[in-house]
Amino acid sequence: MLAKCQQGKYTTFAECAGRIASVQISFVLPFLNWTGGVRVVFEYAHGLHRRGHHVTIYFPLLPYAFADRPYTFSGFRRWLGDLALNLRRRTHQKWFPLDVPLVMVPRVASPFIGRADAIIATAWPTAYSVSRLPPLAGTKFHLVQHHETWSGPPDAVNGSYRLSMHKIVIASWLSNLIEQASGQTALAVINNGVDLSTFYPDTEVTRQSRQILMQYSHLPWKGVADGLRAWDTVRARCPDSRLVMFGLERGRDVPSDIEFHVDPDQHTLRGLYSSSGIFLSTSWTEGCQLPPMEAMACGCAVVATNVGGVPDYTVPGKTALVVEPHDVEGMAKAIIWLLQNEEERRRLAENGHEQIKQFGWDQAITRFESALLRGIGLHD
Repeated sequence: MLAKCQQGKYTTFAECAGRIASVQISFVLPFLNWTGGVRVVFEYAHGLHRRGHHVTIYFPLLPYAFADRPYTFSGFRRWLGDLALNLRRRTHQKWFPLDVPLVMVPRVASPFIGRADAIIATAWPTAYSVSRLPPLAGTKFHLVQHHETWSGPPDAVNGSYRLSMHKIVIASWLSNLIEQASGQTALAVINNGVDLSTFYPDTEVTRQSRQILMQYSHLPWKGVADGLRAWDTVRARCPDSRLVMFGLERGRDVPSDIEFHVDPDQHTLRGLYSSSGIFLSTSWTEGCQLPPMEAMACGCAVVATNVGGVPDYTVPGKTALVVEPHDVEGMAKAIIWLLQNEEERRRLAENGHEQIKQFGWDQAITRFESALLRGIGLHD
């Protein structure tokens, strides 16, 4: 099949598959939990399936030993907890309307992984497992979604970039990182997409121009403490403004007078973006975070730290206000300026809304499909 496709020089998988055979694509997840990285994999798997490809997603029953899990008692307990969750939940998930097979295997190894044309590791430990698979598992790719040093030893994380696999990265900064760490050039830089059919200005809610929206996470590098400190300054200068937050859980550090939405569904989240005038993104580091993109798609003016994909999908001062990580004063000044200049807030929101239309999932899936095709040698 590969030889025939190479001879024909078809330009898309669908063109090749329509004439010869279905293309087999495997994704390997490190776990089945609802994280941003898993969501991205689901979007690609779902989109490639809809284009006519045969897609399978694998994840291991025996969890990978992230971070301190092999070395401390508390870490080992978390590992056992993940194993128990796998045994109880197995392949059942309710987060995403996925129409491709989810397969739980004892571990990511050759007896359990089927034949394919392409196999894609999606996190640093899965890259090592995929690299050891035989050629019949498919041409090997590593979808790099972050510099995952919080989840493993830096030497092991950086070592995954030196494996003989095609690298697809989700932001320009990761391409530069991989070249510095391994001397290899990424096959493609493909920013995450935003679901424009889900995230758009919701006319069923009223925009509150003085409402600020922020995502909560207990992870320190998400910068929530910085955002709350900035909010203290904003509230003192603009007492008629209000802060609304959302996240998987309400942390103890969230002030009691702040409206909080726990684990909102996509419809509710669209409403939150659409009813807010400003979205604040506070991270110290990211791969290519989705919430600022979703906020822009919903017509919300964005203030974001200069990390992850923000330099790729924003034009500072035109489509978003961009400050450096940890710059609490800069965050507060940007928000106050928007609160005091409604026409500029609207201009920023409108420009951001138009800009982000270039970053829909359809465009991302097309580029991802093209990168896979180049990697397995079906197209120059």
